[in-house]
Amino acid sequence: MSLRDQLLAKGIASKKDAAKIDREAKAKRKAEQGNRDRKRIVEAERLAAEAREREERLLKRAQQRKAAELEREAHERLWRARRMIQDSTVRSKGPLKFHFRCFDRVHIDFLRVSFRAASALRSGQAAIAALRSTAVPDLVDDYVLIPAGKVERLLAVDPDVVVFHVTDTKGISEPDEQFLEPDWEISLVPHRVWEG
Repeated sequence: MSLRDQLLAKGIASKKDAAKIDREAKAKRKAEQGNRDRKRIVEAERLAAEAREREERLLKRAQQRKAAELEREAHERLWRARRMIQDSTVRSKGPLKFHFRCFDRVHIDFLRVSFRAASALRSGQAAIAALRSTAVPDLVDDYVLIPAGKVERLLAVDPDVVVFHVTDTKGISEPDEQFLEPDWEISLVPHRVWEG
């Protein structure tokens, strides 16, 4: 026999009091059950939030790794291109200013070259490459002449460093046909008549 039944039998508690105690006990059980449900929901939300955070951390770490890999590859390409340019530089200083568009594709710069180097540049036998800075890759340390044979390999490594290269060599800029048919009259007659 339960305590409730004993109290009712002895007359200490009335049926109303017993019903009230039953209602309170039932409400207490429901509240505890609701708390358990809420705790379960809160726990599930916490676990889901932790899983999202873990996934975000992994994604962020993967993105950082990929960015570091791309940066390392770009730095490696820069050094390879720089080494190729330095190894194949043609030294040809001269009186002519040969103008070309800079690495930034906005400004115009010039190199002082010899007549022979200017002819080689116009006929596609030589090119101008930007020797990019290793500290700040968007800056250029110098512009140098390179032979046309090295251009293809250099373009495969870094396509932006070749700032001037003539690929269409038809017509007057063709090196074999450059002086075959002159468009001027060859004459030994003096062009200026001296007066007396």
